[in-house]
Amino acid sequence: NPSKGIFNLSFGYQVELATVTVVNALGQVVKSEDVRNVSEMTIDLSKMSKGIYYLRLNAKVNSRIFKLILE
Repeated sequence: NPSKGIFNLSFGYQVELATVTVVNALGQVVKSEDVRNVSEMTIDLSKMSKGIYYLRLNAKVNSRIFKLILE
Protein backbone atom coordinates (compact mmCIF):
# COMPACT_ATOMS: atom_id res chain seq x y z
CA ASN A 1 0.00 0.00 0.00
CA PRO A 2 0.14 2.27 -2.12
CA SER A 3 -0.75 0.10 -5.07
CA LYS A 4 -1.58 0.27 -8.77
CA GLY A 5 -4.90 -1.40 -7.94
CA ILE A 6 -4.35 -4.95 -6.72
CA PHE A 7 -4.50 -5.32 -2.93
CA ASN A 8 -3.69 -8.64 -1.26
CA LEU A 9 -5.21 -8.83 2.22
CA SER A 10 -4.32 -11.29 4.95
CA PHE A 11 -6.63 -11.18 7.95
CA GLY A 12 -4.58 -13.35 10.29
CA TYR A 13 -7.59 -15.54 11.08
CA GLN A 14 -10.27 -17.49 9.23
CA VAL A 15 -13.28 -15.29 8.44
CA GLU A 16 -16.36 -17.53 8.54
CA LEU A 17 -18.81 -15.04 7.06
CA ALA A 18 -18.29 -11.35 6.38
CA THR A 19 -19.16 -8.48 4.12
CA VAL A 20 -16.26 -6.65 2.52
CA THR A 21 -17.10 -3.13 1.40
CA VAL A 22 -14.80 -0.63 -0.32
CA VAL A 23 -15.77 3.04 -0.12
CA ASN A 24 -14.13 6.10 -1.65
CA ALA A 25 -13.08 9.21 0.27
CA LEU A 26 -16.65 10.56 -0.03
CA GLY A 27 -18.06 7.45 1.63
CA GLN A 28 -19.63 6.11 -1.57
CA VAL A 29 -19.61 2.32 -1.95
CA VAL A 30 -17.52 1.31 -4.97
CA LYS A 31 -17.37 -2.44 -4.32
CA SER A 32 -19.14 -4.84 -1.98
CA GLU A 33 -18.83 -8.60 -1.61
CA ASP A 34 -19.85 -11.32 0.84
CA VAL A 35 -17.05 -13.75 1.70
CA ARG A 36 -17.02 -17.11 3.48
CA ASN A 37 -14.22 -19.13 5.03
CA VAL A 38 -11.27 -17.01 3.93
CA SER A 39 -8.13 -15.81 5.67
CA GLU A 40 -6.78 -14.01 2.60
CA MET A 41 -8.33 -12.24 -0.36
CA THR A 42 -7.45 -10.02 -3.29
CA ILE A 43 -9.26 -6.78 -4.08
CA ASP A 44 -8.93 -5.42 -7.61
CA LEU A 45 -9.40 -1.64 -7.85
CA SER A 46 -7.25 -1.22 -10.96
CA LYS A 47 -10.12 0.36 -12.92
CA MET A 48 -10.87 2.91 -10.20
CA SER A 49 -9.56 6.50 -10.05
CA LYS A 50 -6.38 7.22 -8.09
CA GLY A 51 -6.99 8.19 -4.49
CA ILE A 52 -7.71 6.91 -1.01
CA TYR A 53 -10.24 4.16 -0.37
CA TYR A 54 -11.34 2.39 2.78
CA LEU A 55 -12.07 -1.30 3.04
CA ARG A 56 -14.53 -2.32 5.76
CA LEU A 57 -14.58 -5.95 6.85
CA ASN A 58 -17.76 -6.62 8.83
CA ALA A 59 -17.61 -10.11 10.30
CA LYS A 60 -19.78 -11.75 12.92
CA VAL A 61 -17.17 -11.48 15.66
CA ASN A 62 -14.91 -8.69 14.42
CA SER A 63 -14.93 -5.59 12.24
CA ARG A 64 -11.89 -3.92 10.74
CA ILE A 65 -11.14 -0.96 8.51
CA PHE A 66 -8.16 -0.84 6.15
CA LYS A 67 -6.92 2.24 4.30
CA LEU A 68 -6.07 1.61 0.64
CA ILE A 69 -4.05 4.06 -1.44
CA LEU A 70 -4.43 3.77 -5.19
CA GLU A 71 -1.73 5.48 -7.24
